[in-house]
This record gives sequence, C-alpha cells and structure tokens, in this order.
Amino acid sequence: IAVVCLCVLAESDVSQSPQVVTGNENGNVSMECNTTVSGPTFHWYTQYGNGSIRFLVLGTKDVNVKDRISALANTRQRNCTLKIQDLRVSDTATYFCAEGTVLCV
Repeated sequence: IAVVCLCVLAESDVSQSPQVVTGNENGNVSMECNTTVSGPTFHWYTQYGNGSIRFLVLGTKDVNVKDRISALANTRQRNCTLKIQDLRVSDTATYFCAEGTVLCV
C-alpha cells in the first residue's frame, strides 16, 4: 500500500501595519496582518526584549479572544486584525504574524 500526498502551496507575502504602535496604559491598540494568499488562519506571536518568542493567539474567521487579546481574520480581504485591550507595560514587545503551515507526510 502506497500513500501519496500532493501539496500545492502558493508563495505568499505577509506584511503588517502599522510598523510602530504606541498606546497608553489601560488603552487599546490594534494591528493588522495582510497576506497575498488567502489562508484560513493567522498565527500571532510576540517576542520580548530577551528574545523569547511566545504564541499569542490564532486568528480565524470567527473572533478568537484570549484574555485581553482578540484576533479576527477576514479571508476574503486576506487580513487579520489583532486587538489588545487594557494595555499594560508588560505588553511592550514585538508582535508578528504568520500564515498556517501545511505538513504532508
């Protein structure tokens, strides 16, 4: 028995805006991730000053809320918006997004 998996993936460019976000403590901010290929999910990560990277939240077509953070993907417009409410000094970090990865075995 042979199992064959054919994966065809389009090359995608991912960009974020704005490049710098400034917020006030207890305030709210939002940032957007845009892609050239419409994927079903967006993965948001954060990187702190010490270099450690942590998964933050998954953005899908249904709003995903995790504590004070929410992500909502619009696959038709090929973007995902990350919102952080009730900002804290500890939220200071670099935030970045990626599209999901397909693994075929």
